[in-house]
Amino acid sequence: MNLTRNLKYPKPKEDKTKGSYMSGADVIEVQKLLVSAGFNVGKSGIDGYYGPDTKAAVIAFQQRHKDENGKPLEVDGVVGSHTWWSLHNFVPAQPVSQKKADFCAHAASKVGCLYVSGGQGQQGTPELIRKLEKDDGNYKRAMAQYNLHVQKGLPLTIYDCSGLVMEYLQNEQHLVATDKTANGIYFDLCALIDRQSLRAGDLVFIKDKKGPLHLHHVGIYMGDGTVVQAKGRDYGVVRTPIGADGWTNFGRLKCLE
Repeated sequence: MNLTRNLKYPKPKEDKTKGSYMSGADVIEVQKLLVSAGFNVGKSGIDGYYGPDTKAAVIAFQQRHKDENGKPLEVDGVVGSHTWWSLHNFVPAQPVSQKKADFCAHAASKVGCLYVSGGQGQQGTPELIRKLEKDDGNYKRAMAQYNLHVQKGLPLTIYDCSGLVMEYLQNEQHLVATDKTANGIYFDLCALIDRQSLRAGDLVFIKDKKGPLHLHHVGIYMGDGTVVQAKGRDYGVVRTPIGADGWTNFGRLKCLE
């Protein structure tokens, strides 16, 4: 699909029964996505014609959703590249259990903490960071952020991506007996799901580009189009739009079901 194409209403196209509309396979896809997201495209339903009802549904969608960068969509009734992306990546809100709500709240409370390899909620010190960061370059990057946090009075708690998940599951809730990497979390602890099935408290992963399937990064989906993740030494724990980081795999923690 050409995501740079704009679908506008009206576009001159004579039809004796429908009048002047844009039509075609792209319009049908837009209508299907709108309906699946809970928006009404008119009495005639998915008919392939970009009439006033479909335009109104697009405007309503744009008023409530954001683009791949987390910015509000332009409300113009035009299905441009950002609205295309949002339609294709929309995840309906789902009821969330108390277990998953608590998990999400825990993750959200860690935003602003430091990233250090092997971190699982410890209080960061130069000595501990030196012990955990074996590579000199990574140690210097981690220490640069540590010193910045000290200067600004920011949190000194440290995490890596899997540590953010395992601190809660293993150390706080005692739901898992042994530590897991991102790969282990995916294959050992999760039921595998697709992106459209994501709910608050599910996990998102990134796989290596080379070799067999291996997941090297994990984040926590918050249910609102954002992910909390220990993103890296230069970022720390952040909350980002789900479309910002190229998540490839998705899982649902069996221990929270």
